[in-house]
Parts: sequence; structure tokens; C-alpha cells
Amino acid sequence: MGKLLMKRKYSILLIGIMIFLCGCSNVVCTSNKILANKESIKSGYSNDKERDNSVLENNNMEHKKNSGLLLGLKKSTENDHEVTEYETIWIAQDNENIMVRRGKGFLSVPYGKAFYKIQNSIYDNKKFTPEADDTSDEAPIYNYEYKFHFIDTIAYPFGDKPNEVCYDDISWGYGEWPIRTTKDEVLFVGNKYILINEDYYETGGGTYRFSSYSNSLYELKYLNKEYKKNIADLNDFFDMDEEKLKGYKSNYKNSYDSDLNDDNEFRRLIKYKQEVASEKPLVTRKNGHWIAALPLEEIYNHEGNGSTNITAIDSLEITDEVSNKLLCYDDLIIPFESIKEQIPEARDAVSSPNGSMLVVLVEDRIDIYLYKGETDELKEPNYSICIGDEQSVVSNQWATNKYVKTWDDTLKEYLTIDKIK
Repeated sequence: MGKLLMKRKYSILLIGIMIFLCGCSNVVCTSNKILANKESIKSGYSNDKERDNSVLENNNMEHKKNSGLLLGLKKSTENDHEVTEYETIWIAQDNENIMVRRGKGFLSVPYGKAFYKIQNSIYDNKKFTPEADDTSDEAPIYNYEYKFHFIDTIAYPFGDKPNEVCYDDISWGYGEWPIRTTKDEVLFVGNKYILINEDYYETGGGTYRFSSYSNSLYELKYLNKEYKKNIADLNDFFDMDEEKLKGYKSNYKNSYDSDLNDDNEFRRLIKYKQEVASEKPLVTRKNGHWIAALPLEEIYNHEGNGSTNITAIDSLEITDEVSNKLLCYDDLIIPFESIKEQIPEARDAVSSPNGSMLVVLVEDRIDIYLYKGETDELKEPNYSICIGDEQSVVSNQWATNKYVKTWDDTLKEYLTIDKIK
């Protein structure tokens, strides 16, 4: 009886174990089916084989690092009637392939959910005197009865129409000889703000002349809605060390120079000085980065007729870093010093946040490296684009991974495909 009882208990235990194992197997299989069904519903796949192939492709895609660079370039001009020439270049990476689109005559940057187009707006209203011996754009001012020539900067979303710039109170009254010109030049564009240099010149007749400039920061959207009404303070985006500022100013004392004395009474009235313009800060490019700087000004005053000429002759670097609230991405995959050692002709460089692309401006071209990141060594570029040797960077915005296609879907409507080599 004892042995029989033991056999029964053993049989019951064995049956219980088998039921438990079968139950576990059913749970695992059921869970797999539920997971597969969820994936099929979420992704819209028709069967498990299609889902498995797609999941494999997605896993492979996770190891690919794609980048897109929206680059803004400018070419400066010296004459007050000539506009600064702008260009937008979109460089889109798809694994080992590169596609380039370009737009002449404007800059473009993302702002919120839109892409903004930034371009010149020109107002030209002039009349020559009957005796004028030159009626070209380069005519001396004595050939004009009046001349109003304003080159301004406007910005608006792609697909919209720009608002007209309103020019009020440009006349100086009756019988005057009004000459007034202004010229904008973009110094920097981020994804929210734009920094504009404006040169200004005026004369009311006779020997009086006045010329000066400003560096002003605006929120991008207000250049379309409220023309130049929203002025931000660039000083809010970097800390100006007061001790350093005092050091800059002490190197350029504000005392007038009287070395122009001679027998000419007119020249004896001219006074000259240099000073650091701490109220006109700017950001500029140096060694592949945006840096903060202060202008060094030359100021000429004529005590007889009140004429003044204020010109920035140089810029003094402020060593403090520019805030990320103003800039987007401003690092390099490898130091600029290393780039210069390998490419002595390099004059600027930018690289993507995910490390997949390095772009180097070299004289009259842009070299593109699909950077692997193993070493700092740069071999032959993967692709090159032709540009002008006088063009310089004013904006560099990046898209990575899935956003490269998102940006391209919009930009392809406004930019044209360009050949690369």
C-alpha cells in the first residue's frame, strides 16, 4: 500500500509539472502573438514577415547618422548703391550620398514651424540737377537735387508675400539739398534673431556731411510685421567683463589728435580720435566659431561745419563665449587648428551635432567630409561645391537624422538642385 501511494503521489506531481510547463509555453507564445499583433497594428504591416524585415531595416537605420546643413553666405560690396549679395545652400546627407540645393539673392533659416526668407528691400528716389555731368549710380553728390537710396533687410515665411517698407519723413523741407542713404548688411542669423549692420550717410547741402553706422539685433519675425521696431540687446547674450572693457578703452584713449594742423584753416578745424564702441557689440566668425567682439572706431569731427564721420576700422574680440540662446550649434568635430594644419587654405569650418558631416570653406569652394570620427585625419573630401572666394558665413543651421528629410521636403520647393563633384 505504501509503495502504491507513493507511485500515485509521484504520478500526480509529474502531471502537475507537465501542466505547468505547458502553461508557461502557452504564455510565452501568446505574449509573442500579442506583441506581433501590436507591432502590426502600430506600423500597418500586413504580415509578420513584412514586419520583421522592416524592424531589421529600422534597426540598421538607427546606426546611420544623417545631417543637413542650411548654410547662409554673403558677399559684401563697398558702394552705397550696391546690395550685399546673399546665398542659401542646403547640403543634405543620406548615408554616403549628398544632395545640394541653392538659392541666390536671399538667406533662409528655420523659425518656429516655418522657414524664413531674408532679403534686401530697395527704395530709390532721386533727381539730378539740369547741369549734372554724370547721371550714373556712381555720380558725385553735387549732381543731385535730391537722392534717397535705402537698402533695407526684410524677412518673411516662405510662401508669404513681404510687407512693403514704409519710408516716412524722408524730405528735409523746401529749397534744401537732401542726400540720404542707408545700407543694411546681415552679420549673423540664428533661428530666432538677426544681427544687422546699417551704414548711414546724409548731407543737407554745402560742406556739411554726416556718416555713421549701427549694429542692431532684431527678432526675425518683426522684420516682416513691424519693420525694425523690435530691437533686442546683444549684450544679454554674452557677459561683458567690466575690467576687460576698461582695459580695451585704456588702450584707445578718447583724446583728440591735432596732428592735422597746417596753414589750411579748414584742416585745422578737423579733430580725430579712436575709441572702443562698447554700445555697438557684434558677433563675427573666427576659426570656425562665432565670437563676440567690439568695434574700434575712427571718429573725425569738423568744428566749423559740424561734419562727422564715424567708421569701424577693426573689431576687438571679447573672450567670453556667446550664449546658446543666440547660437544653435557651434562646435567642431575636430579643432580648427587641426583643420588648418592639414588644409592651410581653410578659412572657415562647421560640423554637425551628431558628428556625421564636416564642411570646410577653402578659397573658392566648400569641401564636404562625411566624417567617420576615428581620427582627426582629413583625407580627400567626399564632395565639393564651388562658391566665390569672397563669400563668408552668416548663418549655419543643422538638421539631423529624420529631420533632414522633413527640411528637404520644404526647401526643395524654393531652392534649385546644384551639381556637386
